[in-house]
Amino acid sequence: MRSDGGTLPVARPLHKQRTPSTPRVVALADTLTPPSLKSQVTIAGNALRFSDAEKGDARLLFGAGGGISCLATTESNGGLVAYATKDTAPTVHIHDLDAPSAFVRSIPNVARARVSALAFSRDGKFLAIASAVPDLELRVID
Repeated sequence: MRSDGGTLPVARPLHKQRTPSTPRVVALADTLTPPSLKSQVTIAGNALRFSDAEKGDARLLFGAGGGISCLATTESNGGLVAYATKDTAPTVHIHDLDAPSAFVRSIPNVARARVSALAFSRDGKFLAIASAVPDLELRVID
C-alpha cells in the first residue's frame, strides 16, 4: 500500500506471441516504450533490444557479460537509456536512446550484489539507483 492509502500498480505479464527471434518478456518492468517514440526497449539476456514497430526491425546493444538486471529510459536530455549489469560488481551504463552505440557514461560499483531498479527524473537530469540485499540503498546520480 502507498502512504496515501492507495494501492501500488501491479506489473502484468505481456501477452505477446513469441517467435524464435523474440526474447521472452515476463513483466512490464522489462520492457519500456517511451511515449513519443515508436520503438520498444527490451532486456534480451546480456543485451538490450531496440525494436522499431514502424520499420519492423530490431537492433541489439551487447556488452553486459553477466546479463542485465533492469533498465530505464527518458526522452529528456535528447533521450537516454540506462541499464544495470548483473555482474559481481554491478555497473550502470548510460547510452543515447536514438543511437544506442553512442556511449554517454558508466557508473561502476553501484551495489555490492545487485541493482533492483533504475528510474530517471522527469527532466532526465537525475538517475535513481535502487540496490538489493545486502545494500538496500537508493542512490541518486546527476
